[in-house]
Amino acid sequence: MSFSKLSQLSGLYDLYSEANGDEQYQYELALKMADILETKLVSSLDIDPRIVFDLGAEYRIGKVSLGLDIHNLLNKKYNQSGMDTGLVPQRGRWFMGTVGYKF
Repeated sequence: MSFSKLSQLSGLYDLYSEANGDEQYQYELALKMADILETKLVSSLDIDPRIVFDLGAEYRIGKVSLGLDIHNLLNKKYNQSGMDTGLVPQRGRWFMGTVGYKF
């Protein structure tokens, strides 16, 4: 993060600390801090476009249901990001089975 952005955040944090319980003022400062961080995080990430296919099926026998989901059917390797994280590698193909009973 650049010195300029750190300086801006530091100054806003100091104002936030001195707000003495003024919740509206603290909220506005927190939004400004988030805006500075979001600009840095979002603009610095390079995420390749992707298509990921999932497949699911469910079979019901009376009150019992059986399900199988296949996530990332084609085993595509890709990254995803969150608000406060860098790129996070995602799982390849994975399966999830379910069993349900309706009372």
